[in-house]
Amino acid sequence: NRALRAEDRSLLKPWFAYLKLLDVAIQKLPTVRKNLWRGVPIDITTNFQKGAEFTWWAMNSCSTSDNIIKNLLGPNSTLFLIEAKNGKDISSYANCPNENEVILCSGTRFRVVSDPLEQPPMHLIHLQEVTDDEEESPSIALKTMTTTLTPTTASTHTPTNVQISLILIHTDRWGNRYEGEMKDGKKHGKGHMDFANGDKYTGDYIEDNITGQGVYIYANSARYEGQWKDNKKHGKGQMDFDSSIKYIGDWIEDNRVGQGIHLCPNGDRYEGQFKDNKEHGKGQTDFVNGDKYTGHWINSDRTGQGLYIFSNGDRYEGQWKDNKRHGKGNMDFASGTKYTGDYIDNKRAGQGVCIYANGDRYESRYL
Repeated sequence: NRALRAEDRSLLKPWFAYLKLLDVAIQKLPTVRKNLWRGVPIDITTNFQKGAEFTWWAMNSCSTSDNIIKNLLGPNSTLFLIEAKNGKDISSYANCPNENEVILCSGTRFRVVSDPLEQPPMHLIHLQEVTDDEEESPSIALKTMTTTLTPTTASTHTPTNVQISLILIHTDRWGNRYEGEMKDGKKHGKGHMDFANGDKYTGDYIEDNITGQGVYIYANSARYEGQWKDNKKHGKGQMDFDSSIKYIGDWIEDNRVGQGIHLCPNGDRYEGQFKDNKEHGKGQTDFVNGDKYTGHWINSDRTGQGLYIFSNGDRYEGQWKDNKRHGKGNMDFASGTKYTGDYIDNKRAGQGVCIYANGDRYESRYL
């Protein structure tokens, strides 16, 4: 590396055979195309201005993890964030494989993406590797950086805990634009994504996945606000399908499962249990016409035992099937008449007893 850095290129002559052998071996290693981190224990920011291009002739060791580099940073250090295209992964051959070591080969060219960020006790420089083919150059811009150091007994000592939070802007090859925190080259923390299809998301990320609390606005104006896990609605949340259709409640892997409230477009309101996006289990529906049903549901249909109170005062309590009175039940009419017996498809059928308001009693078998 000393010879590679030297201005006198003749010093490299004794190394030509070795360098050729090394280059052939390195090219067989896995290529890394992601964000890398490199630390320098001094302030060298004056050498790097936005738009400048330069070449690193020495072999440079980096890491894909900022957690590895941060422990090497002392006061007045320089931290490089490098958008690498041709890094070489040597972690399988390094003394410490868990350090995720990647090397940048001699002759790697760079462009300074933005002016150095001056935020004591360290300085951040954002670099982008330049290749002959710039067609797919990643569009990433560094916006802000915050650092927190654990106090040490002397200011000249290396901090034992440096936490680095980076706010980046990244547009991928599909046109999705992300602005937010990143860690180890992945979306991690708070962020905002403008998807190419018109959808938008603002909220939490963990290792590139939407996980935590967030708001997702769809291109068709539907809106979900709540909990997420691995890019799916999972936990408590509210979905506004449009101005008249809403769901508030539990989600499991993008499906309405558990307890929830569904506001229907016609004004009906259901509160109860859900399974696979349907009313399923115990629940109550308040109909817009004043009717009310409390009981069991299967696949969004009133099926099982339930109580239905009509807006005119009539009251049925008994068995249901596919939204119809079906099986044993009691019907109390607002007029005072009562019927107890069998129903089939919403009609009295089979054995039953009818007691009229005047006290007359009629027991018969209905066809």
